[in-house]
Amino acid sequence: FSNNSVFDGGMWLLRKLKTSECLNQLTMSDAAEKSDCFLFRLCKHEGLSWFRHVGLVASPQDGYSPFHSARVEVPADALVDKVRGPTYTAMVSSLLQPLETEGTGLTRYEVQFKILSKGVDKAVKRAAHIMLLEDQRFVCMFV
Repeated sequence: FSNNSVFDGGMWLLRKLKTSECLNQLTMSDAAEKSDCFLFRLCKHEGLSWFRHVGLVASPQDGYSPFHSARVEVPADALVDKVRGPTYTAMVSSLLQPLETEGTGLTRYEVQFKILSKGVDKAVKRAAHIMLLEDQRFVCMFV
């Protein structure tokens, strides 16, 4: 459920130009049935509930990782999409249910960056994505 047409177009082009199992998995086009896709099956595996606390960090400025996806939430679009919606909803449920069962604390953080650049990174909403990963001051707040 991406809402970044530039990013979606880029992913489509990359998949056409390069044969990549990773890209096929990330776009859930690695199997005919969505329930057979790698990401869907991965959501069924335990792991997050092994932690006592889980923090999810998201920025609405990030065009590469949709806000709802980084927060592991079901967007309104998924609730009305009869094709992809049930799959996405099942994936979110598969990730969150074990946390509730095991009593794992879940905290969602929303971050806003002051993005000063006016280049391509800002235009394609990549700047916030990079800042989430590489800004040392920001990362140190979570360590």
